[in-house]
Amino acid sequence: MRVVLYTLPVTILRYQFWKEDPSNFIQQVEVLGAFLKNLAIVGGVVAFMSTTDHVPLKVKRKRD
Repeated sequence: MRVVLYTLPVTILRYQFWKEDPSNFIQQVEVLGAFLKNLAIVGGVVAFMSTTDHVPLKVKRKRD
């Protein structure tokens, strides 16, 4: 959970692709790529945490 709490605000503050100069398309695409990469990392951590009871390398199993 700490990864999400750190990565999400840092991503929003560091990779502000919407503030890039539209005439510099290559720079805007590079910043957008980094923004989406970090957003994907956050999504992966959230998905992993929701399926493992917040314990790394533990997979939920059906109880009988």
